[in-house]
Amino acid sequence: MQNKNKKKITIIILATNEEKILKKTVDTIFNDNKKNINKFIIITPKNVSAGCLKTIKKLKKIYKNILSHFYQPKKFPGYGGASIFGISLVSSKFFILCDADGETDPKEVKNLIREVGDSERLIVSCSRWLAGNWSNQYPMIDYILNWIFQKFTSILFFTNLTDYTVGYRIYPTRLMKSIKFKNFNQSFSLESILIPIKRGIKIKEIPYNFIRRTEGQSTNSFFNKLRYVKTLFECRFRENTRKNK
Repeated sequence: MQNKNKKKITIIILATNEEKILKKTVDTIFNDNKKNINKFIIITPKNVSAGCLKTIKKLKKIYKNILSHFYQPKKFPGYGGASIFGISLVSSKFFILCDADGETDPKEVKNLIREVGDSERLIVSCSRWLAGNWSNQYPMIDYILNWIFQKFTSILFFTNLTDYTVGYRIYPTRLMKSIKFKNFNQSFSLESILIPIKRGIKIKEIPYNFIRRTEGQSTNSFFNKLRYVKTLFECRFRENTRKNK
């Protein structure tokens, strides 16, 4: 008889040009959480690198019963589009959205799973600011601007969270599938926490050690980050957050 307290989690991993770090991410998550893993879903764009594809093929052989690879459809472009498409594929009660670049430390998955309990009215989110050791990972001006943005977001949404722009979280699937997301770019990470806040969902933060990627190239440009401001105000004043049935 299956233990009812045993959580089965889907891990959505977004990859583009990562190889060694992608394999390390999957191996670490599985080895630390094998009793709780329902499925790995790897989402890539059509222009995924040959090395990344080769790594995915190796992983599919190792984890042939629980790991799947999907190309994101044209109607779901960008980071946000890949995330939204990945969410549509989830059948477990909870899922974790992470990247294959090493910036979302795979060792934190066990902590996310532990903290969420069994509540579908709770999101557990990682925070760089709670760990307090990431100032040397970015130029000081970026660090300061990020701090200002986080504080302003807290004021605008009447919350006391510390990190709204890192999308490394464990989410209840039913909740996230009910939301009509609009952002197909990197600001999806912001939208995917602000809309649940508007819905009255409790958010719990845990610290995690942020380390900048050492493999592959980031697609989160300066202009993408500017879109966060637009997304911030759009989410604050959005009235309809639910999908049409």
